[in-house]
Amino acid sequence: MGSWSGTGDGNSGTSTLERSYEFILNDQFLLVRNKAVFPPQTKNPKGEIHEDLGVISYDKRPKTFILREFYSEGYVNQFVLKEQSADGKKLVFTTEAVENGPPMMRARTTWEITGERSLNETFELAFDGKTFKPLCHLHAETLPLSLCVWWISVATEAAGAIPARRDSRTSARWNPFPHVRSRRRRVDSMHSITGRLNADTNPPRLVPRRDSRHSTR
Repeated sequence: MGSWSGTGDGNSGTSTLERSYEFILNDQFLLVRNKAVFPPQTKNPKGEIHEDLGVISYDKRPKTFILREFYSEGYVNQFVLKEQSADGKKLVFTTEAVENGPPMMRARTTWEITGERSLNETFELAFDGKTFKPLCHLHAETLPLSLCVWWISVATEAAGAIPARRDSRTSARWNPFPHVRSRRRRVDSMHSITGRLNADTNPPRLVPRRDSRHSTR
């Protein structure tokens, strides 16, 4: 979670990168904002600014995560999580639909945590739908106070999550991400909550608050 900055290198040249991750809509989705600035250079004489916005959601029926990305160039990619390492530090998303792209084109993006405050991303394209070739590589870092809490790993605890709701007996809102009590809270042990996409988990049961003025609940 939080704000990240870094660099990128690829077919369009080198760039400086700004990225942010935040929960939206009752913490049901993860919003990813990305901006890459390419100064004028040999590969890109005029320079350019690329921006994209992504939304990650969990689809309960196939029990997997969906990443939808909208690009400033007019493309829209819908990715599905295809691979996840045992420790949850590497995620591979591959497109199942591409809007405004060539008919055969597919895309693949790989996110990998390389340290407590750093991550790498590799974005690839396959114009024939089969042979993926790297388009760009990105490296980003964040400050300790905004340490990334990887929503993909955390959300596997809530594989059976349903939309946020309020219990009529209490003002507490059910949290589909029980390990994320605060958006700024650090999750130190990621591997302990990964690899459970197929787990038969249930939403946590709300316990009514005890009224201090009475002995009944």
